[in-house]
Amino acid sequence: MSWRPIDFQGIVNLDRKITEQLERYLQEKETRLAHQILNMLPSELNEMEAFTPSLPSTGGTIKLSEAVEIFSKKVRHILKNMPAQLTPAEGKRVAKGMNQVLWDYVEVLEGSVTELFQQTKQVPIDRWHVSISHVVQAIKDILIHRMDDLIWAVRRLEKPVKDFCQKCQGKKKTWQEWKETWRGWLDPDLLRNLQKSESFLKTRYEEFNQRYHEYMQLSTKVEDKLHEMKNYPILALLDVYDQNLYVDVFRLLKLLEMNRHPKKEVALETARALKNLTSVDSVIKLFRHYYREIKYAFFNSSLEWKSLNHQEENFQEALDKLKGKIQDYQHELQQLKHTMSRYRLFMLKNDANPYIRSRWGFTEWIVGPEPAKAHKLLNLVYSAEEWDEHFNQFLESLARDPIDQQHREYVARQEIDKLLHEMGQPLISHSMMRSRVEQLLDQLKACDEVGSPHMSTIHYVEDSLAKAMREDWKYHVLHEFPLFHQIYRLHQGLSDYREDPAHAFRLDRFNHLFDQIEEWVDKEDTYAHVHEIELDMNDMKTYLQDFLASLQRTVKDKSQDPFLDETIQKFRQQLLEYRYLFGQFIFTLLTKNQEGQQLRQQFLFVDQYFESIENLLYELKLSWEGKR
Repeated sequence: MSWRPIDFQGIVNLDRKITEQLERYLQEKETRLAHQILNMLPSELNEMEAFTPSLPSTGGTIKLSEAVEIFSKKVRHILKNMPAQLTPAEGKRVAKGMNQVLWDYVEVLEGSVTELFQQTKQVPIDRWHVSISHVVQAIKDILIHRMDDLIWAVRRLEKPVKDFCQKCQGKKKTWQEWKETWRGWLDPDLLRNLQKSESFLKTRYEEFNQRYHEYMQLSTKVEDKLHEMKNYPILALLDVYDQNLYVDVFRLLKLLEMNRHPKKEVALETARALKNLTSVDSVIKLFRHYYREIKYAFFNSSLEWKSLNHQEENFQEALDKLKGKIQDYQHELQQLKHTMSRYRLFMLKNDANPYIRSRWGFTEWIVGPEPAKAHKLLNLVYSAEEWDEHFNQFLESLARDPIDQQHREYVARQEIDKLLHEMGQPLISHSMMRSRVEQLLDQLKACDEVGSPHMSTIHYVEDSLAKAMREDWKYHVLHEFPLFHQIYRLHQGLSDYREDPAHAFRLDRFNHLFDQIEEWVDKEDTYAHVHEIELDMNDMKTYLQDFLASLQRTVKDKSQDPFLDETIQKFRQQLLEYRYLFGQFIFTLLTKNQEGQQLRQQFLFVDQYFESIENLLYELKLSWEGKR
């Protein structure tokens, strides 16, 4: 037996090479069976040249039919020239040996039939290539041909084996010998098993073929949808692995969506393939990354719009090109949103601990909490819906007359300056502050930071947000309005982000400390953790002092900084993030309970730090403008 390397992937995925390997293996088994049949008779009879037929010269390969014919000729010759030394034991040995070698070959064929369809079940439906149908059909034809040959051989061997055994017994027979003569010397289960295996093979092949054609019909429809994805600009920016993973998830979800028979085998195999494709965490991470790339493209489009020269001759052509690009981004976002929704629905239907009760296929009522991963995906879907609306608003802004937009922005700025002045009143009430904040947010929205053609709008919105959060230090009413968070997120996306490891570390520590304190406030357990809260506040003072010290060093070495304006802008953005973060934390404390409101008084040091940092930035800005 020659050594051959094992093609593991080919066997697992049922590639074309497996048919050649199976054909060679079965040919070897048939040749071995043929030689065993030829050598089944006693050795002294095989050595008698007078009745030994010549074997075909085919390089050692003998067909089963040839061996059966030669064996029959040998038996017929023996019956005419029967030696006297043969005994009934010789006949039983030949019959037993013949049954054994035939059963060995039958077991090989039966095992191949069973394993073929076991292997088709293990091949995920997303890996059903075009050739898998041809491979299964070819293997089916090979096995049926082998079983038909073996059925013919068993039937042809019955008479010579029976005649030989009866001749060995002579005329006197025991009851057991009469019984064996009556039922046949070859095992009748040989033919029954072969016929059952052949019927099983044909039935299972028809089932597989039906599933395959059903899958191919659905797959053809899905391919039309996948063809559109080749032109997606954001998807092309992802890594190749992420692209392939997203395409696989989209394809399987689309197969489930278009399948009208969710309880049939194709739908069940599709669901099984989707569950085994990768982990839920990996899919959610992919969705989040893809969604973030679309957001980046949205902000880059807004910056590109602001950088266009309205006086150039090709301005309208550039504007139309930009609109087409934005529409492509929006279409890609809508497709991602639909994919995320379908995947969340799939998660809920296939969760091991369902949170809804179903009867007869209809949802009845909620019986448990929604899975945490499904809830994360739901939040991501809501964010995608919000950003879809931003795309619509951006396209509306591009269609607006620039003069009209400039007038709207001029009026809004006047109102914003007036409202900020009123918000700075020392004894302003909560209701009045809330009213002014609501009007301020409406005017900031009218400025349309995303759709404005002026780059200066970004800086103006940043200054307005910083002043508004500074004046709102007492009540933190701004954080009550979702519109404020929306405006802040849009501004952060349009701002020129500069990486700063120290700033990222401070943000991470602040979030950790906030979560810890909010947990104690929720449990109304602040008095038991007074010492821990004091330590947390000392940590906050340390990080704020570090930020203040870095700014003080910049003020000291301002004459040596050639990019002082960029440094100032970096500190202003960081201060804005700290104001937003602490404002959200303090607003949460004020809305919790009485303990949270009492804690607010202990965090006045935060506003004092911010005021000191604001004064230094103001002085640094005046120094830079004077130098310029």
